Amino acid sequence: MSSYVAGVNPAIASVSSSSAVAGTAITITGTNFSTGATVKFGTTSATVSALTTTSISVTVPSINVGNYNIIVTNTDGLVSNTQTFNVTAAPPPPAGGGGGGVDPSILAAVIAEMSGEPEPETEFELQSSEVADPFTDIGGHWAESYIDNLRLTGAISGKSEGTFAPNAFLTRAELVKIVVNLYALEIPAELTTKPFSDVELDAWYAPYVAAAKNAGIIGGYSEGTFRPEQLVSRVEALKIVLEATGLTIVGGEMNFPDTERGQWYEKYVAFSALNGIVNGYANGNFGPADSITRAEFSKVAILTIELTDAQ
Repeated sequence: MSSYVAGVNPAIASVSSSSAVAGTAITITGTNFSTGATVKFGTTSATVSALTTTSISVTVPSINVGNYNIIVTNTDGLVSNTQTFNVTAAPPPPAGGGGGGVDPSILAAVIAEMSGEPEPETEFELQSSEVADPFTDIGGHWAESYIDNLRLTGAISGKSEGTFAPNAFLTRAELVKIVVNLYALEIPAELTTKPFSDVELDAWYAPYVAAAKNAGIIGGYSEGTFRPEQLVSRVEALKIVLEATGLTIVGGEMNFPDTERGQWYEKYVAFSALNGIVNGYANGNFGPADSITRAEFSKVAILTIELTDAQ
């Protein structure tokens, strides 16, 4: 068995599963885990049941459905690389107990809402003017005001239990839905042709993807796919929302050390930095390929709206 080496970062090599229900036991394998190392899913700590220098057994914490970065922190404060993990559902209710469980149909509706999929009867209720009730899980969060302002635009709907899951990541389909609603892009009255080869006509996101494609703010991938369930990166999110504004995207400089001049995203990052839409991380990097969280995109969306209104 490998020995722990002080002063060297821990490293995650793999996780026994890439997705699971909250409450499931999983195993993280890697190197240089210290005695007393902690594991977090996003910002939520997980319970460690067994630990060696190369293996950590943990229980997926009770957190909102969504994608989270797993990270290991050693007792000396050094942290590992991250591993994306998808929490697919909340823990099941306890059996028995005099009927204290959750009605399966209600639980199914909650899961559908948390995954971004509307319930069947509201699947094509688009661009509603209704404003969701205030979210219960954003108090004290750094993006609280941005999230609440985005809620007040009517572009995002509340989860059935009133939560927003600010630290969960956005998929490409979820982001497109928000942008289409935010800028009131025209929705096709009926879809007869798939907008992309991997977007089925009966998918909840199909009309939003079609609207975004028709508006020219998305083009998909070279093989004709859209990859709706893929997590959206920070630069992809900037491109989609900025293209929806109708603004002329020029000006500024892209000076983040982890970005590359001449890349397709340069003008979007430079414009956003110039106008105060993005600032990058504390270490000076931008993380162009990093997945964007719901909170991060709320900030981008609101600042973009403010910039558009000022023009």
